[in-house]
Formats: sequence, structure tokens, C-alpha cells
Amino acid sequence: MPYDTKWNDDEDRLSPSLFPFSQAAVCSRWRDVLAGCSVFWTRVVIVVGENDTQKTVADYFQWSQGNLLEIYV
Repeated sequence: MPYDTKWNDDEDRLSPSLFPFSQAAVCSRWRDVLAGCSVFWTRVVIVVGENDTQKTVADYFQWSQGNLLEIYV
């Protein structure tokens, strides 16, 4: 049975402390482990104006592995 990720709608969707974004930023090992779990990447937050936005967003899309996405800009 697939796991359905339920995000808390009361959270500030642009907060850098949201899971899994802050955890993936700890180090490359943590990022690699989280990237292997596609259900963690069904909510994509795009912060316009960041230097690495294009590569980061492309990574999120790849890590989601075709799951339905919630995208916030």
C-alpha cells in the first residue's frame, strides 16, 4: 500500500525549517538519504531569487519520481 504524505496546512510553506528541506540541507549524506524517499518530495517550495533555484527545483522534481506534487512559489 503506498504511503500518503499529509502536510500540515497551517505551516508557513516558505519557511526554511520545513521538512524535508532543512534536513536535506544538513549535509550531502542526509540529502542523499532523503532524496531516496520520493514521498518526501511531494511538496515543492520554490523561492524565487535564490541563486541555485533552477538546479534545486529540478532535483526536487526528479526526487518526487512522478508523485503528484503540491507546488508553492
